[in-house]
Amino acid sequence: MDFHKDSCCGARRLPRQQVPSSSADRGHSLSSLHLPPAALASLPIGFGLALSANTAAMNRYAHLSESQKQEILNKAHTVKSEKEMYSLVASLANGVM
Repeated sequence: MDFHKDSCCGARRLPRQQVPSSSADRGHSLSSLHLPPAALASLPIGFGLALSANTAAMNRYAHLSESQKQEILNKAHTVKSEKEMYSLVASLANGVM
C-alpha cells in the first residue's frame, strides 16, 4: 500500500485516493441534472448527496416541473436524519412522489 508523508510532521496518513481520469469513470454527478448553478446551490446538501447516489432518482428529479421540484425540496428541508433523506430519494426514484 502506498502511503505519503504529512509535510508538517512526517506522520503516515491514509493512502491517497486515485482520481478518475475520465468523466466516464466518475459516475453520475449533480451537474448531469442540467440545472442552472443557482438551482444547484439551493439544493440541501444531504439531498444533493442522496440524489447523486441514486441515478434513477436523479433522472426523475431532472424531468420534474419546477413546482414538483419545489415540493420535493420542501420535503427535503424537513428531513431529520440521513436515513430519512435516503428514503425520500428512494421514494422519488420509485415514483411514489
